[in-house]
Amino acid sequence: MKIVYIVHDYTNSAGIERVVSLKSNYFVNIGYDVHIVSCCHEEKEPFFEFDSRIKFYNLALPSIRVKYKKLFVDRLSLYLKDVKPDIAISTGMRVMNYLYEVNDGSKKILETHFSKYRRKFKLAKLENSKLGRILLNAYYFKFNKIVRRYDKFVVLTNEDKKSWLVANIPNIEVIPNPLTFIPEKSSDLKTKRIIAVGRYTYQKGFDQIFDIWHKIESLYPDWILTLYGTGAKGAKLKSKIQSLNLGGRVELRPPVKDISKEFLHSSIFALPSRYEGLPMVLLEAMVCGVPAVCFACKCGPRDVIIDGEDGFYVEMGDEKKFKERLTLLMDDVVIRQKMGKQARENIMFLKEENVMPKWISLFEGLFVP
Repeated sequence: MKIVYIVHDYTNSAGIERVVSLKSNYFVNIGYDVHIVSCCHEEKEPFFEFDSRIKFYNLALPSIRVKYKKLFVDRLSLYLKDVKPDIAISTGMRVMNYLYEVNDGSKKILETHFSKYRRKFKLAKLENSKLGRILLNAYYFKFNKIVRRYDKFVVLTNEDKKSWLVANIPNIEVIPNPLTFIPEKSSDLKTKRIIAVGRYTYQKGFDQIFDIWHKIESLYPDWILTLYGTGAKGAKLKSKIQSLNLGGRVELRPPVKDISKEFLHSSIFALPSRYEGLPMVLLEAMVCGVPAVCFACKCGPRDVIIDGEDGFYVEMGDEKKFKERLTLLMDDVVIRQKMGKQARENIMFLKEENVMPKWISLFEGLFVP
């Protein structure tokens, strides 16, 4: 089978790129012919490893803004008509949402790595009333029409699927991301370090974790908060660290390819995100046996964490409860170790051999009469 992934940029160090590399390598190893089309990226080496048998192509768009839709469709049409894939998969967002307009004969899949609400996460509160659901359907009318044009629309969590079902999306499927690694051992959870990982963006909410850390760091002089990432908000985060006088208690470090080593030398994982899809870093922390404290953002934490058993999630914006959960774990290594052990055991349902056959089944089902 020949498949083509359409991505924004396969060279970055974020979760989408990690997952695309994992899935592409998996499919190549079972005999698929895999192509990856980048909309726009710098000429640089990929952060993650891709099998040498994977073929790459760059559309060289000025950006992925919707105003370049016609350019996207025209250039992609030429490529797909030449390659003749069985299946073309868009990883979503802006201009890439319009893959369905390419008439090359391939089956079309849209997979989203964010929840429905993304930056409009506050809109999620409207789901709690009938009138609110009507308003949401009106707000998302255009995108609801787009996802129906695909042969399959894939989301990462059951929580997100429920958000789409209020608009009666018939072609929706849930396939979570698989674990990207399984270390031989777990963290002993004795290193007094809280770790956070992700791009320096508004989405990831690191400004919120600084506000929380500021309230407790003086009570725990032997603990450190370490962030691994990079991004546009780096200068603002550094400024906030200075304004809160956290210079000696917060570390900002660049992304690393083997993040498992850093999880294995940490004792708590913090996820203060405002919205997600299914955060890979949460899965990676859990498989390293590191208990997490998360905001219950849409979506991800509710699908994988059993609150109080293998980690904690607290309601969005409840910084007081987030602080309480952090300090509970910081105060008691026995609780940390019990929850960390359970986290590693519970997250194994996302092993590659459990998740990837779902994709194969989906692909094959598209050609059943």
